[in-house]
Amino acid sequence: MATTQREIKSLTGIRWWAAFFVFLFHLHSRVPITWLPWQAQNIISQGALGVNLFFMLSGFLLAYAHCKDFPEPQVKGFAYTKYFLFKRFARIYPVYLVGWLLSLVVSIGLGARPSALIIGSNLVFLQTYFPSIAMTWYGGGAWSIAVEIFFYLCFPLLLPVLLRIKQKSGLLMLLAGCAMLGFVPGLVYNLLPGTIPFTLQYAFPLCRLAEFTAGIITSILVFRFDWRVSNWVAALALMLGTIDLVYFGSRWSGFIVHNLLIIPVIALTLAAATNKSGVFTWLGKEPLVWLGKISYCFYMIQIPLSIWLDASLESGKLSKASLLIGPLALAVSLVGGALLHYIVEVPAHRFLMHRNRNPLLD
Repeated sequence: MATTQREIKSLTGIRWWAAFFVFLFHLHSRVPITWLPWQAQNIISQGALGVNLFFMLSGFLLAYAHCKDFPEPQVKGFAYTKYFLFKRFARIYPVYLVGWLLSLVVSIGLGARPSALIIGSNLVFLQTYFPSIAMTWYGGGAWSIAVEIFFYLCFPLLLPVLLRIKQKSGLLMLLAGCAMLGFVPGLVYNLLPGTIPFTLQYAFPLCRLAEFTAGIITSILVFRFDWRVSNWVAALALMLGTIDLVYFGSRWSGFIVHNLLIIPVIALTLAAATNKSGVFTWLGKEPLVWLGKISYCFYMIQIPLSIWLDASLESGKLSKASLLIGPLALAVSLVGGALLHYIVEVPAHRFLMHRNRNPLLD
């Protein structure tokens, strides 16, 4: 592979900024950050696009980690697929389950217990297949994890199929195709209001598969074809993406309509972030790497916190005008995320994987 583990640290830093962008979006939607310039508010109001970055980064890193298992682009057997899915389960589910339990405890404490369908579907990652409840209760944040599970089911087939494309030009064309496919549901949602519900175009797994696939393609381009993107090209792409969010973000609804531009911007940024030198190397500094490692827990702990915050704001116990809500929410999310990482995520993953080996090593 053309890139070493050292350069991958920058991508861990990017994971943190994606999580923080989503945090600001969730905060701004509840407690508007009106003291910022309107340009910054417009960007934060599109913070849901941090999930787009999560999805592409997930595909990118999974392909990086598993390309070595496919010297020939053949679909693996059941043993390998089972091992891959269990490994992802061991990484994702313990934290997911704790967040689910915390949300249930908070909801019951507030006297607002969700229905059995909502509770059960969220427990087994099925909420996104029911548009009417896809983003209610725990699904308000956990919907993206349920979509990730769908991606994991597709990955053992997607990767070897994409590895069969032998020309860089073919992969670049397919990447452009992902950008176009990725924004079609959002385009329909905007141009034909009422045709599809928001949750269908935003949270239904098939409507987000193009982003994950684009991440895999970008990874193959970087690690199999040594695709290099200069720092100034990536910086220019980021500038164009920022201009789009500032001036056009609020003119379109549903967020994923921006994929036509956002997917290429993210692809160029991920490719440039793996360069051995340049403006993106600061993302690989240890504080950001640490924040990136706890970013999943940081994201999940916000869900029960948001349930409590919504109820407190609605009842008047907290005022939307309070400037303390944002710093306190960030502090609770950071401390809670770190505790969840060290107490649940790391030991649970180590325990679950202790007796499970990659069948290719046997």
